Amino acid sequence: MIIEIEDRIPDNLFKHFGTRSKNIQILRLTSRDCEDREEMVLIVKGWIFGGSGTGVGEEVVDELNVIGRKISTMMKVHLKRKGMYLNLGPYLLILPSDVERLKVIGLEVKIDDL
Repeated sequence: MIIEIEDRIPDNLFKHFGTRSKNIQILRLTSRDCEDREEMVLIVKGWIFGGSGTGVGEEVVDELNVIGRKISTMMKVHLKRKGMYLNLGPYLLILPSDVERLKVIGLEVKIDDL
């Protein structure tokens, strides 16, 4: 399940992955210590340098790929232009606990790195 949310969480709580030209930030809300959980909850946001575009409010659709032992699925996400960047989310993700990787805006993150 994926839900777009309002961003009111400080950036310093997120783990950052990527470069200065594209970056995703992920906050894991479920503890690793609970191995018997069936779900994992994350907040994902990010940005990609988009150069000059048509202006504020421009939207681009990208894919958020969720990859695991028993799951491989793709969800559509919207990136919204703000200045020279296209911003992703934030999105609240409720995923099966066996998810191993997320891939979005050309960046792949291993869940073990969170």
